[in-house]
Amino acid sequence: MKTVDDYIEKIAYAIDLRQKEVDGGRITKEQIDTIASYPDAKSIQISGLDQDTFEYFIDKYGERFQAISFWKNKRVKDLSKLSRLREVEYIRFFHNQYVKELWDLSQNTKLKVLALYDMTKLRSISGLERARSLEVFDLGNYTWGTMEIDSLKPLVNSNVKCFAWYGKKVKDGDFLCLAKSKIKVLDMNVSTFSMGDLAKILAAFPENLEGKVTKPYIECTVQEKGDFTTLWYLCKHKGRYVKGSDDALFEKYLASFRKLLEKERARRKG
Repeated sequence: MKTVDDYIEKIAYAIDLRQKEVDGGRITKEQIDTIASYPDAKSIQISGLDQDTFEYFIDKYGERFQAISFWKNKRVKDLSKLSRLREVEYIRFFHNQYVKELWDLSQNTKLKVLALYDMTKLRSISGLERARSLEVFDLGNYTWGTMEIDSLKPLVNSNVKCFAWYGKKVKDGDFLCLAKSKIKVLDMNVSTFSMGDLAKILAAFPENLEGKVTKPYIECTVQEKGDFTTLWYLCKHKGRYVKGSDDALFEKYLASFRKLLEKERARRKG
């Protein structure tokens, strides 16, 4: 089974300008200018930008990169300069406390992968459909559990085929709209959905949908008192089962979900 993680590039960045401070620190223009020493570099990760140094970096060096990871640039307020990046194929932006909206993605004609994590003030993904080459979109919480957005509906008219949502809340509560999109791989936290709601979502999609959302559980290995235990986290209000000791209960749960999903698919077919 494919998941969105399979489509997120594992990049060995040619330039690493992350500051040593835990909060991302602050980067100077002089530090940014060390980029000039790497004329052939096509990938970079950078932290500590404020609005002024963010615009300086984009204006002077941004257009040379195919992959950029903005790591802890919490003071940047406006991302509109990113529209200048005609060659960029991959953008990752982790942790920001001011940005409220996307930029004009219509000019990023080569952008294939966009990952936005822990953008605490971002409420709208409107305009996503303008990124005509975008195929992979990863959105939500990475470290902090606070990210909320108004709606996922902008995905409906996008070309996104692989989508992951791990935020706190979608305010309009509409996940069924995703079935009207081009999404083929869907990752979401199934433990936030009831069995009935998850069945409705899956029934709305073609049966060849892939991704973590297609399983009504999350498998996770944890260490407790020195021993490793594999747990199955189930749909909302169903708790968890321990692999090895709760296998019979787990199989009963899976059978119950399959029955519910079949019923929902039959209902939709009328």
